[in-house]
Amino acid sequence: MKKVFVVLAVINLFSLTCYSIERYTSDQLISRIERASVNLNTTRMKKAWNTLCEQDKTTCSEKEDWYNKLLFDTKVRQHDLSIIRNGFHTKY
Repeated sequence: MKKVFVVLAVINLFSLTCYSIERYTSDQLISRIERASVNLNTTRMKKAWNTLCEQDKTTCSEKEDWYNKLLFDTKVRQHDLSIIRNGFHTKY
């Protein structure tokens, strides 16, 4: 009987942590996208954007142009930084 309670408690704890991880407000997701952009992490940007679109379709449609521009700018900065780090090599 004691094992059953322990198993139920562990399952309950696991389900609560999963639920709390998945539920963000739109503002939290937008700030998460902005932080990922600053860190040049396009993968996290895309994941946060997909989560935002799943949870709040109106905000997703309103912010779509903003996100596309931010993602493009982040990719450009990422490319520029890789050129700076690796050096610019031209073939003659």
